[in-house]
Amino acid sequence: MAMVSPNDMMAAAKEQMLEGKEPESREDWVEIFRFLAVNIHRSCVKDAAELLRVIYDVPLTKAEVRKIVAFQLAVEASKN
Repeated sequence: MAMVSPNDMMAAAKEQMLEGKEPESREDWVEIFRFLAVNIHRSCVKDAAELLRVIYDVPLTKAEVRKIVAFQLAVEASKN
């Protein structure tokens, strides 16, 4: 498992989910957090997502981010 900075993780999420554009809407942020939920190790994704939400002053609530993460983790688990 490699360590990646929050800035690098956010850049990768924007590139993959928003074609490199800055998030402008709540829907854009949902897409960003869908990416993060799948690409951060399960053992720390909930806390890491919350930290990123605070660092980037994301217009989603803690509860919303947790729901996005939980949903994406369930989707990934169902694939295995």
